[in-house]
Amino acid sequence: METLMKSVALITASAFLAITVVFAGDGDDGLEVSAPFLPEMASAGMDFDAPPWKNAGQIASFSKIGSVTMLGMSFSEEAKQPTRVLLARDREALYIAFECTDPKPDDLKTDPPEDKNAFPYNDRVEMYLEGDQAAHQAYYHLAFGAAGERWRSLNHQRIDTGNWTVLVKIEADRWKAIVRIPYETLGLTASAESTRGIFYRMYRPHDMEIREQTTWGGRGVHQPAQFGTIRFEPIPTTP
Repeated sequence: METLMKSVALITASAFLAITVVFAGDGDDGLEVSAPFLPEMASAGMDFDAPPWKNAGQIASFSKIGSVTMLGMSFSEEAKQPTRVLLARDREALYIAFECTDPKPDDLKTDPPEDKNAFPYNDRVEMYLEGDQAAHQAYYHLAFGAAGERWRSLNHQRIDTGNWTVLVKIEADRWKAIVRIPYETLGLTASAESTRGIFYRMYRPHDMEIREQTTWGGRGVHQPAQFGTIRFEPIPTTP
C-alpha cells in the first residue's frame, strides 16, 4: 500500500509540472490587462506594423479551458497553438490585436462567406465583453473568423452586428487580426474606467485530433463570474 501511495503521489506531482495554475473564485482575481490610451491609434490602429502597437497592453498567451478543480484551484494546460493579444484605445474606440500561431495557415478556410455577418464556425476568435451589461450579469458576444466574418449577440440573442470592424492577415506560420470596437458598440463611453471580459480561440474545430479551445487564463466562457478585467488608461483632459 505504501508503495502504491508513493506511486500515485509521484504521478500526480509529475502531471502538475506541465500545467499553469489559475485561481478560481470571482474570476478577475489576478486576471487583468491594461488598454493604454494611445491617440496615434486613430490613424494607425488598423496597421499591423504601426509603432503604437509596441506600447499596447499584452496578454502573452492563452491556456486550454480548465477542466480540473482541486482545493479551490483550477488547473489548465498551456495552449499548443499560442495566441497573443494586444490592447489599446483612443478617444473613440478600443483596439484589440490577435496573433494566432498556426503551423499550417494554408489549411485555414478563408473564402469569403455568403453572409459576412454569419457566425464563424471555422477557425475563429470570440470576445465576451460586459460593456454596459455588468449589472444584468449579461455581456456582448463578438466573434470573427479567418475569413473576416463578424457576429454580435447580447444575452445569447443575435443583434445587429454594429459598427465594429476586423482586419485579417494570413502569414507563413500564423494569422493575425485587428479589431476596432467603438465604445458605443459595448454601450460604453470614452470615460469608462474598465470593462470585464474573456477572449477565446477555436483552432481547427472540425478535426478532433488537433482541435483546441483556449482562453485568456484558461477561464470558461459564457460565465461573467470568470471574466478578467480590462483597465482603460485615462484619457488626458484636453486643455
